Amino acid sequence: MANRSEFYREALQDPRVKALLDTISFAEGTSGPEGYRTMFTGKLFDTTRGWLHPDKVNTGGGYSSTAAGRYQMLTPTYKMAAGATGTTGFTPAEQDLQAVYLLDNRRALEPLLQGEDVGTVINMLAPEWASLPTRQGRSYYNQPVKDLGELKRYYGNRLASSFKDGYTGTGSVVSLGKPLGKRLVEEMGSDGPFVKTGPTIQSSEGPIVKTGPNMQGIDGYGAPVGRSRSYSSERKAGDALLGMGKGLPSRDSVKGTILEYLPVGLAALSLIK
Repeated sequence: MANRSEFYREALQDPRVKALLDTISFAEGTSGPEGYRTMFTGKLFDTTRGWLHPDKVNTGGGYSSTAAGRYQMLTPTYKMAAGATGTTGFTPAEQDLQAVYLLDNRRALEPLLQGEDVGTVINMLAPEWASLPTRQGRSYYNQPVKDLGELKRYYGNRLASSFKDGYTGTGSVVSLGKPLGKRLVEEMGSDGPFVKTGPTIQSSEGPIVKTGPNMQGIDGYGAPVGRSRSYSSERKAGDALLGMGKGLPSRDSVKGTILEYLPVGLAALSLIK
């Protein structure tokens, strides 16, 4: 779909999407200031000649990987995401956009925006990022994995920070005639074209793992790495946000205004005081 990348740019304005991307970066061990330049093993790639995926195999701890950037994309994954988003580089902004595509490719973007439990969304993304747990609490690729409870707490804190830092809902998401989640379903199709990624890639230096560092082990680094309806409006916003792990609720009755986010924002602020 020609306008697909526009949906992804729109989604990036949503605090839930931002919080989830932050959570993935946290799980991958790239949440620091140099996360966008980090390769597997923690080495940094050179950007003096421009922001491009380094396409370099790094080896450590029995693994070899081309994983790079804040979301530890392998070279084939990057090429797929770049092609789908119409991007040609690997700048921080392009990496964010490519990562949103990966959420969508794993059919996790729509559930997140529809109010699905963030723990369920994280489980759906386990095949994309080895540091995220499956429903069984294990890595999809038998690598070091983060605890789901820890990830949900991190997500909740990042979401709360969106409001603490002055998020006003001025992005295009809250000005839509319909919630973004519904537009994604109606205009892109709930079963739109999704590209399935392949299994672990092999190289002459050993297995190239699916994703990048979980930042434990090698010099501080480790092994590289159902949809449901949202709860009713009668549920407390605090439960929807943290206690129940829900994202911000989308309600048809408050379309197109910041009132869609205000109750949860206030609840988030009260939780971090």
